[in-house]
Amino acid sequence: MSVKLEYSTLAACSPEAVWKLFSQTDLWAQWTTFIQGARWISGEPWQQGSEMELTVTQPPLKLKGKLVEAKPPFVFRIDGGAMGMTVQHEFAFVEQADKTLMATRMTLSGPATVFINDGIKDRAVKGFAQWFDRLKTEVESGQKAV
Repeated sequence: MSVKLEYSTLAACSPEAVWKLFSQTDLWAQWTTFIQGARWISGEPWQQGSEMELTVTQPPLKLKGKLVEAKPPFVFRIDGGAMGMTVQHEFAFVEQADKTLMATRMTLSGPATVFINDGIKDRAVKGFAQWFDRLKTEVESGQKAV
């Protein structure tokens, strides 16, 4: 069994502008209450094979993942897991006319997914929305020209 959680929004800027801000992982905790911190723990940041540690607030735990796909400023996917769950988290920043589609999809699989109810799914998607909407606001406010 697997669970997919998705969120997307449009930003009035280029994928490069979104990536420039998004790639500053030390800022992630400012954009959503679900992330306490993010840091690279091995390898070079944003290089395939590098490892990241993400500290989340609900439930309180540290997730470790390996960067399996990186095509800045457009795509990034990290695979990891914790507590009986495998996690694939994908981010895409796709140019669309004068805007960028900012999209994320998290796929959870493993025996612990039976504990993921609709309330947990809703909170997770709201966390993605908070993260992307705050990132969008910040990147758009810093734009001089699209």
